[in-house]
Amino acid sequence: KLKIAEALGNGLDTTAAFRKEFANYREELRRPYSANKNIMDKLTQEAYDRLKWEVNAAHILIRVMPDAAPKDTLNAYNTIASVRDKLLNGGDFQALAREFSEDPSAKQNSGNLGYFSALQMVYPFEKA
Repeated sequence: KLKIAEALGNGLDTTAAFRKEFANYREELRRPYSANKNIMDKLTQEAYDRLKWEVNAAHILIRVMPDAAPKDTLNAYNTIASVRDKLLNGGDFQALAREFSEDPSAKQNSGNLGYFSALQMVYPFEKA
């Protein structure tokens, strides 16, 4: 803090070299938050198109943490495969949701999320 105070006192923050370096740092910090115009246009159009209709969705949530160990990922996969097989063989979705879903609300809503439109769910789920 003392070095910064001394630099400010000596006017080093007003030199051309400092201003250029500061502008470069500012640009580096800004870049990840600025989207490409073409990408933004595409996403805006996609959101607009999705707002035209609603979806009634239900799910059975099996959680896998982003940093999960391979064993945990395999356990989740096996659970998903087992539930899928039961569904394909005529199993009742609502009963399976109450039994297997890790969504706390599934016990009450049987996995039914209700109706929703664009921008109401997380993007990967909404896009699926």
